[in-house]
Amino acid sequence: MPGPIEIYQLPDYPKHLPADQQLLLLIVAGTGQFAYGKQKTCLRTWTLLRYSGPSTFNILGNIKGTLIAFEHNDHLKPGHLVTSIDLVMATKIRVLIKLLACENDIFIRRSYLQLVLQHSAVAFHDHAANSITQQLISLIDQHYRTHKNSTYYARQLGYSSRVLNGVTRNATGKIVQELIKERILAEAERLLSQTDMRIKEIAYELNFTDQTHFAKFFRRYHQISPGDFRARHGTNAVSTSSVSWQVH
Repeated sequence: MPGPIEIYQLPDYPKHLPADQQLLLLIVAGTGQFAYGKQKTCLRTWTLLRYSGPSTFNILGNIKGTLIAFEHNDHLKPGHLVTSIDLVMATKIRVLIKLLACENDIFIRRSYLQLVLQHSAVAFHDHAANSITQQLISLIDQHYRTHKNSTYYARQLGYSSRVLNGVTRNATGKIVQELIKERILAEAERLLSQTDMRIKEIAYELNFTDQTHFAKFFRRYHQISPGDFRARHGTNAVSTSSVSWQVH
């Protein structure tokens, strides 16, 4: 079972984290400091900070923003990453956080969190890697239904698959094919849990050749069938309109 994901709106936040949790902090207004141990880091509007370290910390100053506390298996070294982001990146992350906050199902919340962390990882690396990875994530958002092979994205961006995989691994910890599969799974989970589309229709919507191929793909990563997932996590929603994952 995935661990809990807690969202806080500053100035409210927990000053103590369990040892196995990390946090992601997005500042939307004001100035202040993030402090732990003897470390202090300046915070200002559109600062993004990811923290894994001593369990006790403080956020000082008159600032507004969102803090996400979560368990993650990437085992970051104790400490923090911090960067300033532009309005476009900030808006993308805020939209994903809003979707995460509105969702109750832990598995779907975890999918939204993964997308938040993917976009955040882009911001924590150098400008060249940022640009490439941002373009890739944007292309995947646009074409994941029809192009499921990483070679297509490498060709579109003008890089070899080896080079593009190296860039994305450094920025997100994952190769291109993993990012594509995560995006497909996230949409499959959303359609199964939030719409009344038949599984056959979902398979065609995601451009699988048939329902059987879709079911095999889904079971490979969830260890249950699409039907079982819907039975456990579905709602009575009837709207089939897609929520935009990418801010255009």
